[in-house]
Amino acid sequence: MSALPILHRLGALARTNSVKSLIGSVYLTETAQAEQQQTSPFQELARSWPWLPNRTELKGPRHPVVLCHGLGFFDKTPEALPRFQLHYWGGIVDALRALGTEVIIARVPSTGTIAERSRALHRQLEDVLEPGQQVNLLAHSMGGLDCRHLITHIKPTTYKPVSLITLSCPHRGSPFMDWCRDYLIDKAVPLSSAILTKTMLARMIDCPAYANLTTAYCQKVFNPLTPDSDEVAYYSFAASAPSAFPIWHPLYLPHLVVSEAEGKSNDGLVSVDSSRWGKFVDTVDCDHWDLRGRGLPGSKFQVVDFYRAVAAFLYSEGF
Repeated sequence: MSALPILHRLGALARTNSVKSLIGSVYLTETAQAEQQQTSPFQELARSWPWLPNRTELKGPRHPVVLCHGLGFFDKTPEALPRFQLHYWGGIVDALRALGTEVIIARVPSTGTIAERSRALHRQLEDVLEPGQQVNLLAHSMGGLDCRHLITHIKPTTYKPVSLITLSCPHRGSPFMDWCRDYLIDKAVPLSSAILTKTMLARMIDCPAYANLTTAYCQKVFNPLTPDSDEVAYYSFAASAPSAFPIWHPLYLPHLVVSEAEGKSNDGLVSVDSSRWGKFVDTVDCDHWDLRGRGLPGSKFQVVDFYRAVAAFLYSEGF
């Protein structure tokens, strides 16, 4: 019996299997591409921020978001520099509004005490909010303490805070402010001769607010006198600088001080432990100033995406 018919049949079978394999590969490739095309913006965010729930829609919160800034900014009036207040948040405001979120940009005394800043925030919100309107407070750094003071001590009745998210807020103070008190303020070291003069830190230290940010004040005075409200949901995020700062970086000195004092992760001004308050959500890899929307050149932190994720998180939490 000739072997040729058998070889022909085997060749045909091989060709058939190859075609099937090719068709299968094409099908799988097209299926994967289709699934990738169906991935929603929300799911794209969820890949970077695992604390987002498994949803398919990207929506901003139902209630207005009040962006509350930290220490050392906005000492110019809107008339003198009308667009300056947007600089603190960079492209965050536009990104949140693109989600359909109503955004209110708070403006409080840049170097005032917690109580002064809190009262200024309250007056602004009374002016812009409708009676009985619910709001979400989203606060960076010292702004979180302002909001806690507002909720607990002012107890607004014309509007209603329903949530507070704090971002790298020194709830338990910052050892760097302790260091400034011990070695700069109390010792009357002229700031004009210190290395701080060429950084944004000079304005932070030479102001009445610094005393409100020491570890002793926050832990022994402010926190005991400022309990949380049962009517407000409290959330917090911390930040941790992914690597040591170069010596020329404005946060090099404070990062060194905080690290030496607490020996723990920090963002250059506030430790992760100090940032925890209420329901702790996550620690993000960035420095303290990255979170305000305008970090220093070279930062790789995707701050706009982070705030979009926070907005989606608020929506998922029912706010």
